Amino acid sequence: MKINEAMQMGREALSKHGVEPREARLLLAFAMKISGSELIKYTECTKEQYKLYMELINRRCNKEPYNYVVGYKEFMKLNFEVDSNVLIPRDDTEILVEEIIKIAKEKFATNNKIRILDMCTGSGCIAISLDKYIENAEVFAVDVSDGALNLARKNAKLNASNVKVIKYNLF
Repeated sequence: MKINEAMQMGREALSKHGVEPREARLLLAFAMKISGSELIKYTECTKEQYKLYMELINRRCNKEPYNYVVGYKEFMKLNFEVDSNVLIPRDDTEILVEEIIKIAKEKFATNNKIRILDMCTGSGCIAISLDKYIENAEVFAVDVSDGALNLARKNAKLNASNVKVIKYNLF
C-alpha cells in the first residue's frame, strides 16, 4: 500500500469521526515502528503494517484516546505505558511535579532522605518522575487497583526507578 494513499484514507476516516486528521501520520508511523519524521523516507508500507494502521485508525474513530491506542505517554521526558486501567498523565501535571522537585531541592539538604507518598498512583508517572529527579527521595506509590499497580511496577522497571509500589485502600 502506498504511504500517501494510506494516510489519505486515515485522515478522511478520522475527520469523519471528529478526530484530528493529523493523527493519521502519527498512527501510520507507529504502525511501521518508525518516527513521524522518518515516514518521508518510505513510499510504501507492508500489508501487515497497513492492517495494524487501520486497526489503530478504527480505535481512534471509536473515540479511544490516542495514548491508549499507542499504549504510552511521555511525562517529564520519561516514557510511561498506559492503558484503560489508569488515567493518561496530563501535561499540566508536569508543572506540579516540577514545583515539588524545586521545593525539594531548595528546602532539603541532599544528604537527608525525603520520603514521598503518591496516593492513587495509577501509571506511577508522578512517583517515578520524583524518584528520578530528586536524588535523596524515597518514594512510595500506592493504589488499590491491581491493574494500576501492575502498570506502575512495569513503568518503574522501564524507567529504572526505585519506587516502592504498594497495594493499599485509602479508605
